[in-house]
Amino acid sequence: MQYRGIQEIRNIFLTHWHEDHVAGVDVFVASPRFSIFAPESSARRDIAFVPVKWPTGFRLADEVTVQVFPVTGEKSNDQALVYLVTFPGMRVLVTGDIEEEGISALLRYGKSITAEVVVLPHHGKYYPNLAELLSRTGCHTVIISCGENEYGHPDRKTLEMVQKAGWHSLITQQDGAIRISHFWGKWKVGRIGKRNL
Repeated sequence: MQYRGIQEIRNIFLTHWHEDHVAGVDVFVASPRFSIFAPESSARRDIAFVPVKWPTGFRLADEVTVQVFPVTGEKSNDQALVYLVTFPGMRVLVTGDIEEEGISALLRYGKSITAEVVVLPHHGKYYPNLAELLSRTGCHTVIISCGENEYGHPDRKTLEMVQKAGWHSLITQQDGAIRISHFWGKWKVGRIGKRNL
């Protein structure tokens, strides 16, 4: 954030409460100038947050909105929030770590989850209903967010599925940070690369 020159935070949106998704939020919680939105289950009680229990929309700027889709399931990864960020001419679906049951819950939202770009669930882990999710969104680009890990993320079957379907894909493990930019009326999704900040 310092590298990008960001001086103000208005809202923080958390997908779920696992440390690999919320670590670092402690730095910001002392400030009363913003709200933290998160799923209620398995919450850290030392952080004040606004629980989102039903589909909710937030207006971030003149033409930028965030639609929040709560999903539920037995696994802690499926007790989560999925976010659809909408810009003029571009929608990005951020799925967190939802698994098969969470994907099924998300599919019940129907056409509301249409998006050009999808951040794949659970660091690119494969699920039998993952292809249906991507097909339902109508996306042309998928982003797999993962670093070096011992879990085998992203799954080979996921990569094969994405390649076979012809979706453009970016993987942070090899591509580094990803930028979605708007230039001369067109959106572009591309790699920034890895940098030591």
